[in-house]
Amino acid sequence: MIRKLGPDSGITEKSSIKKKGKLDELKCILKSIPTTIHIILLSETWIASEDQASQLQIENYKHYYNFRTDARGGGVSAYVHNNLKHRLIESTYQGGNNYLWVHIEQCAVDIGLLYKPGDTNFEQFIKDYDSQLQQRKRSIVFGDFNINLLENNKRLTEYKQIIQESGHRLLNKIHKSHCTRDSTTKKSIIDHVSTNLKTNNFNVAIINSSFSDHKNIYVQLNKFKTPNKIRTTYESIDYTKLYRSLDSTQLINSIKNYTELENLIKQHFIDCKETKTKILNNIRDDWINKDIIDGISQRNFLWTQYKNNPSNEYIKTKFYSKRTEIAELIQSTKDLYYYKLFTNNTKNPKKTWTLVNKLCMNKTNQSCAPSKIKVESKIISDIKDICNVFDKYFATIGSLLAKKIPTQYHNILHPIHTINEHNNHELKTFKPCSSSEIERLIGDLDSNASTGIDKISTKALKCLCSSISKSLAHCFNKLMSEGIFPDSLKIAKITPIHKSGSLLDPENYRPISVLPVLSKILEKLIHNRLVTYLDSFDFISERQYGFRARSNTTAATVDLVTKIRQNLDRKNIALGVFIDLKKAFDTVSHKLLLQKLKNIGVKSAVLEMLKSYLTNRLQVVKIGDIQSSALPVTCGVPQGSILGPLLFFIYVNDIATLKLNGHLTLYADDTCLFYFGSNINDIIAQAQQDLDVLHKWFNHNLLTINASKTCYIEMKDEIMARKLRLCPDHDFQHGQRRRQVLNQGERENS
Repeated sequence: MIRKLGPDSGITEKSSIKKKGKLDELKCILKSIPTTIHIILLSETWIASEDQASQLQIENYKHYYNFRTDARGGGVSAYVHNNLKHRLIESTYQGGNNYLWVHIEQCAVDIGLLYKPGDTNFEQFIKDYDSQLQQRKRSIVFGDFNINLLENNKRLTEYKQIIQESGHRLLNKIHKSHCTRDSTTKKSIIDHVSTNLKTNNFNVAIINSSFSDHKNIYVQLNKFKTPNKIRTTYESIDYTKLYRSLDSTQLINSIKNYTELENLIKQHFIDCKETKTKILNNIRDDWINKDIIDGISQRNFLWTQYKNNPSNEYIKTKFYSKRTEIAELIQSTKDLYYYKLFTNNTKNPKKTWTLVNKLCMNKTNQSCAPSKIKVESKIISDIKDICNVFDKYFATIGSLLAKKIPTQYHNILHPIHTINEHNNHELKTFKPCSSSEIERLIGDLDSNASTGIDKISTKALKCLCSSISKSLAHCFNKLMSEGIFPDSLKIAKITPIHKSGSLLDPENYRPISVLPVLSKILEKLIHNRLVTYLDSFDFISERQYGFRARSNTTAATVDLVTKIRQNLDRKNIALGVFIDLKKAFDTVSHKLLLQKLKNIGVKSAVLEMLKSYLTNRLQVVKIGDIQSSALPVTCGVPQGSILGPLLFFIYVNDIATLKLNGHLTLYADDTCLFYFGSNINDIIAQAQQDLDVLHKWFNHNLLTINASKTCYIEMKDEIMARKLRLCPDHDFQHGQRRRQVLNQGERENS
């Protein structure tokens, strides 16, 4: 049952929840209350986009929201504590009004929240609201209705009639002393609470606070047993039992092939599994302290005095001074808290990024899969169907993009693909691995990495390392000599993570792929041997900075900035072109990649192994405990793999042989070209010539340029807007608002 619901706050633009410091103040208020507030309801949030909503998070609460799509202002938000089992059942913007409904499982009740501006069509609102109420068997409704219960008019009568006919009753006390908004000229009750629950008693309080120009409504529902601490069950491994379960001597004598070894390891994991229960820890103390909480109480006391004596200049000055003081105290305390955390973790990148993600509200460790998605104007809400939709989209996006490229570019025998520049080098076989190499690779694995579809964890594999290293070495050597990559290691588990934009559109999600941990060991063996071969004749271009030893974004940035500064110091013009590719790793053609591997001397068992690695790959999408059907992946290099980035570099490496005019910088699938000179027309001509060459090269390699994210920047004393032709169908323009790099360049050069 719900114990506390509140506050329901009407917030003007000046004090909207998205205003800097307002959410922090709400967190301070929550911490000052000695018991848990289970549901927080806010109206007039002024949220304008999904991205804004995603930033407004409160730890241990789920944020549900609805915002205007055709105008500024309005909007509602509901924060529901994770102690309650809850789900969103409706979020609607209709007739200028915001409606939000959340179901609370413990008491089988629907919590409604709405905001009705004063200027929306009243008759249409009554009709829509009546329909909303009729659908709910057990409900409590909160909202800013902009209908004053202290007045006596036709609209109020009609509104009350709708409430009564639906079986609801108002919980507000209809008296000026219980007004929810108290201005200098008028007292009103425009924030209402109503319910159709018959057997429950409610405690309702109106709380005066400067948090909003509306008073806060605090509702306590009796006959409600406080939820127990959150307990979660999970599968664990008895590592002592697992370690003792395998005898390395018997193992090496009995195992004949990799499949037998893998099945044996899986069986031992299953035999050593156990189910455990743990209580989730409470939120740790952070920057909110007693000084802030006491200061907010003092400010609220002054606010009450000021409201009672609006003409008293002394109280007014004192209130405004205290309000400013508390706002500055909250910000400075929070800043100092995180400054110390960042300072203490300067040498720990993992913890630093954890802090960054926490501050940015990035839910990097959680699936952002929606409760519903939209496909061809049809809403899909069944989780199994959602998994299948994501699976189909992720599995086919690469081949669909390739099909859009004109057919004349699909010839793998075109001279651009058959040039053999390294005919004096060849790699036919892999060097055998040893048990010590296997042990080293297992030791280097991240113990906290997610498990693949086989559910074999890295930590458990490390426990068995000494027992299975000899058998793994024996089996992997046999696989490498035969050129076979096991099918069981080619099944990817995909989790969809929301990037930006509408939550309903599958295109706005990024696939996070996890492969079996044993796949990573075999891939690393192949990767190390392939890199050694490529380094023997310096194959990977020095212009490629991604995923290479002793090469990173810092090196690329230093190299590029140095060149730019040198040329600007010489009074030259610098023109940078930034090319973005659509789903680059997903669109790699297997046929072309294998042809390019042949071109650099990869043959026999090595080529067969890489061919086996690319073919017969499957993927499934998993959301929670629900999993899609397995679909084949016929295009692209595997995401989340060890070999994937290296194979992509081999695929695009010959871009560096095109003898382009510009200074080329590559980082994975990002391409950057810079041009320098004194004559802008000559520079533009050089850049255009390169773009024409690159357009053909990308087409021949079945890679698709993302015109909407491809941009250029011109650096000199005066910015001149000029057009470059990217391909026959697309121009990209310096200075367009959507190109953030350009905007930054304009600011720096203005």
